[in-house]
Amino acid sequence: MRRVAAIALILSAGVARKGGMNETIQLWWWVREGFSVALCRVAAVHVEKEGAEEEVRIELQVLERLWGPPGADVRRPSFRQPASEMARLRSPDPVWGKVDLRAGAVLLYVSRGAPGPEESLFAEVVRPDDPGLKAVREILAREAELRDEPAARRAQYLAWLEGGRLVQRLFAGQSLARDPLPGVDQDGDVAVAMAHLLGDDAALPFARLSAVEWLFDHVWRRTNGRGKLEAIRAGARALSAKDANVRRFALDALTGLDPLRLRLDDLVDSGAARLLRERAAELQEPQRVQLELLSDALTPRR
Repeated sequence: MRRVAAIALILSAGVARKGGMNETIQLWWWVREGFSVALCRVAAVHVEKEGAEEEVRIELQVLERLWGPPGADVRRPSFRQPASEMARLRSPDPVWGKVDLRAGAVLLYVSRGAPGPEESLFAEVVRPDDPGLKAVREILAREAELRDEPAARRAQYLAWLEGGRLVQRLFAGQSLARDPLPGVDQDGDVAVAMAHLLGDDAALPFARLSAVEWLFDHVWRRTNGRGKLEAIRAGARALSAKDANVRRFALDALTGLDPLRLRLDDLVDSGAARLLRERAAELQEPQRVQLELLSDALTPRR
């Protein structure tokens, strides 16, 4: 499921941006890997043609270091691309292909902190006053401030997950799902917050798909009965989502559950059982049978 879900997340990322910076960036991964994250200004761009290809050399002036090793004040990434504009449109460079490389442009720039040539991982033109960039700054500042306070980090992540901007919710969800934080999820609060996001019809599909992965691939085995029931309720509601990917991956997650384990753990919820049975009637085997078994397991016994 994880591999297919990752593909869906990538496909969904394209609808998550509406005029501002891309808030579906892989900030959690960059931070946990210790990559260099900086705000840079394009000082110069040099293009040298070599037959059917050209080499592009960029000079970046670091304006603000946001995360990672100090590095040089001037970064000099480079890349090769087809000399033909049509060929570049068909096969753009994965980092620089959609970046407007004009002198004076301000970039959010991520690179791997390693000796040798500059290794670029991400670049995007941003406005210095973009609300998404402000949220990134807040995340990174709090990460540095709470580095040695895991309980405080957990509380901050929960707050972002429940009411932050998209980039903060995604960073918080990844952290709560993947980091070795204390108390995740003995009281069920993390699963409940993720379930609220999954069940929110107003949330972007990208965020809801992320919540499916966090809940069922990571938090499920660590949460309590309250958290598991909230996850099932949210998954059942997501089976009626407008977005086809959300419906599909919610269904995959639910049909991957063990009905016998639910019954042994005495997890019951008549509302979720009804929703699952209603959705089951619209499906073919074996998914129909699996949802019916889940519904039976969740139905209160007299």
